[in-house]
Amino acid sequence: MRHPSVGVIVHYQSYGTPGGEYLPEPRAAIITAASGPTDPLSADEPPENFAVGLCVLNPTGLFFKEEIPFAANPTPGHWNWPPNVDVDSEIQALVELSESRPCRRCDGCGRVANSEDAEPWSEWEALPPGSDLAVQMGVVRPVTCLDCNGSGTVDL
Repeated sequence: MRHPSVGVIVHYQSYGTPGGEYLPEPRAAIITAASGPTDPLSADEPPENFAVGLCVLNPTGLFFKEEIPFAANPTPGHWNWPPNVDVDSEIQALVELSESRPCRRCDGCGRVANSEDAEPWSEWEALPPGSDLAVQMGVVRPVTCLDCNGSGTVDL
């Protein structure tokens, strides 16, 4: 079970305005203090039993508040956990990014033009009709990028 702790990012549900000009909205917030059960045997204590201090990040400035109660569903004046993200897939994506990066020569498409500058082929494909006469005549054509061997990525 997740427990609030200092430095964790959560959501704070704003109140909105009494006249309804602005509706309640979720705001990013950082936990600045967490109070709750101090008994180590109560590790399964639900987050409802924790009140937190928050630094709420509003578009117009920061808002500091103490003893904000938890609500499982977004409720004005309460904090809640952000919607779940598939953490495993996020970690895998970061690992993959750290192992390789898009090829600079071909911009990740795996092909370059057979011109002197060997521009990414995607630049030639993006030319409007009529501006791609060299491609239509076969003077400029795609070739495999030698930097990435056509994969579009290079190892770090």
